[in-house]
Amino acid sequence: MKLELCVTDKLGITLAKKYNFDRIELCVNLEQGGTTPSNGLVLLALQQHLETHVLIRPRAGGFCYDGFEKETILAEIHGLNDLPVKGFVVGALKENKEIDTTFLGEISKLTRGKELTFHRAFDEMAEWKDGVEILKYFKFKRVLTSGRAANVEKGLANYAEIKEVFREKLELMPGGGVNASNILNIAQTVQPSAIHFSAASKMQAEKSKFSTDRMKIDERKLVSMLKAIS
Repeated sequence: MKLELCVTDKLGITLAKKYNFDRIELCVNLEQGGTTPSNGLVLLALQQHLETHVLIRPRAGGFCYDGFEKETILAEIHGLNDLPVKGFVVGALKENKEIDTTFLGEISKLTRGKELTFHRAFDEMAEWKDGVEILKYFKFKRVLTSGRAANVEKGLANYAEIKEVFREKLELMPGGGVNASNILNIAQTVQPSAIHFSAASKMQAEKSKFSTDRMKIDERKLVSMLKAIS
């Protein structure tokens, strides 16, 4: 089982390297569920020779995108395609919560040679079982999911069915609320191909009229999670 660390800054990159994570998902604005990182942050991760998967998400909120947002997603991917990133983490739904197959087709054509991970838009899909064949068709390798629930603990009972439907078609990667108290149970119960977590804590904002609270990786929390799974 591989461990994937959700990384949002230089400290996260440093800790992913220090603790020999199998791969990272790179994003920013974790307190909003994660959005697309800057090219500069991507380059910092690549300089550390980390297996880097980049989240492509133009904004917080749902996963039904308008035309401009879709153009933005494709432009972001195009700008990163020539860098040695391992893959992209993406997802898009229509208003009826079905997969936006037309747009996924555009993404799939643009990202040939890169691994594709479908993110937690999966947890909002209306007919998720039908979506499995669609994701396989568009060359997605894995799905990040909290078990079709608000978090992994609430979705734990659903993983067995999801894994059965995925079989050899897609890799299952639990994520969303993974912590030191539940990571071992998830690993033993679900036996997934990988587990995804951030080991982040809310950071009190600095004194500035422009400041907001942020989620930041916590090395002590990270170490406790690694100990729990070892």
